[in-house]
Amino acid sequence: MGSGKPLKPVLAIAVRRALEDMIDSRRRRVGESIAEAYRRIPETDDELRWAAESTRSMIAEEPW
Repeated sequence: MGSGKPLKPVLAIAVRRALEDMIDSRRRRVGESIAEAYRRIPETDDELRWAAESTRSMIAEEPW
């Protein structure tokens, strides 16, 4: 470490990147798990219809 630069900023950057990678990996796994669940057990037509109707109703209630 002859450069005279403190190690703390470099270590902080390395830790931050490692944490970001860990979080990104977990998000990916969770997303893949959710998608796989929907592939195994897709939503029914009734569920999709309910979701669409609920969405339209919520949007219609907005005061824009």
